[in-house]
Amino acid sequence: MKRLFFLFALLPVLLASPALAVAPSTMSYQGVLMDNAGVLVPDGNYNLTFRLYTVAAGGVALWTETQSPVPVSRGGFHVVLGSVTPLTAIPFDVPYWLGIAVGGGTEMAPRVQLASSPYGLSLRLPFAGAVSSTGSALAVGNTGGGPAITADPRLTVGTPSSDGTLQVFENGVVGAQMGNWFTDGGYLQLSDNLGTWTTRIEPDIEGGAGWFKVQGIGGEFRVDGNYAGSGPLVAVEGTSSTYFRPFAAGDAAVSLPVDAVSSAEILDEPGIAQSHDNGAVSFYSGNASATVDILSVSISIPAAGYIVLTADAQFGLFTENATAGAQITDVSGGAADWNHYFYVGGPAASSGTVSPGYVPVSIHRTYYEPAPGTYTFYFQAWNDYNASAAYAWSPTFTALYTPVSYGSVVTSATAGDLPRFESVTPTSSAGNGPGKPVVSGSLVDLRELELRATRERLEAEQAERRLIEARLAEQNGRRAAKPADGE
Repeated sequence: MKRLFFLFALLPVLLASPALAVAPSTMSYQGVLMDNAGVLVPDGNYNLTFRLYTVAAGGVALWTETQSPVPVSRGGFHVVLGSVTPLTAIPFDVPYWLGIAVGGGTEMAPRVQLASSPYGLSLRLPFAGAVSSTGSALAVGNTGGGPAITADPRLTVGTPSSDGTLQVFENGVVGAQMGNWFTDGGYLQLSDNLGTWTTRIEPDIEGGAGWFKVQGIGGEFRVDGNYAGSGPLVAVEGTSSTYFRPFAAGDAAVSLPVDAVSSAEILDEPGIAQSHDNGAVSFYSGNASATVDILSVSISIPAAGYIVLTADAQFGLFTENATAGAQITDVSGGAADWNHYFYVGGPAASSGTVSPGYVPVSIHRTYYEPAPGTYTFYFQAWNDYNASAAYAWSPTFTALYTPVSYGSVVTSATAGDLPRFESVTPTSSAGNGPGKPVVSGSLVDLRELELRATRERLEAEQAERRLIEARLAEQNGRRAAKPADGE
């Protein structure tokens, strides 16, 4: 029986370069054939059969190949295993033994255990390699339908001491990228087909939250999970910008472009409040010109605006030539306001009493309140002259709120209100009735207060917008100052 002595097994699939895509699935092998006496076999061509096993003896061959003819000279031969039957099905990830048979005879024993070349040892598991290269250190390709790499149960990019970046290419352009920004944490960045990034997710630089941005044509959408350390911010920026700040209260929670909401879209719609008494309220005090509160009405308004007040009643005046005054004011028990009161009088009679002495009364007044809140007003009356009894029967007092005006709202200003106005028209008129003093007053347009409040609100919103934009620009600058990916 002939015996086979192998000289060495060359070479594993991978040589010095780890470029798997170009490595052949073959293995070079050389040996020397001798007979049982240890004499070299005659020169000639021989049929050699090779088998690979995962055990030293027995077992089932994982791979078989017969090469014929194989030239033998001075007993030596050289073959390239895998040239007939490819070795692609053999992963070479465990020890293997090579069995050899000559001319279809019995496989010689013992089998030969395959060894690695020195450079092939670098691929032992767990694999760890390092190289300095301007190209890829490892390239794996699959021209079939399967994946180039499968990681089970997970894929780790980077090490505890070295940051990692994962890039996904499409037609030569990075379409998706994942990595870390120093101590800020990980990020995910998506790009268009030209390589310009359009979407980015990363931790917020203020800490404790996330940061998300989508760049668009002429603008961007941004979510800042911890804006200025106060809470989340949603920003839609462009030629006009909108900001949502859930951590802020009231109007500060939302900032819209100027004129983004028309009057018809305003949620602060008109509202009404009313009080009523179905009996008689006496305002006879025995003291002429001492006002008595007939009714009060309170109204809560959601924003600055106008409050239109109307009052009506049936006055009972049963004394000859009796007169009474009526007004609407925001001061309980206040003095008569000679620029806003109405006079009413009972019928004249020679007997000194009047029956019936009923006089209908209806008055109104408009206020402008510059802030949201609850406001209370009073319908007042007083017996002014020759009254022995006076009362208001079935009075009603109504307050109506409206946020805007659609024209001038002219009224008489009180002395305390005059400093609020820039445009004032002085007036003067004779007293209300014989013996009454001349009344001087000032006409103003309440719309001036509305326009001023609107202007101040817009200025405050613009200042807040500039602050937000400056801070967002600062955040972008801090992100841009970080080194480019891969550095």
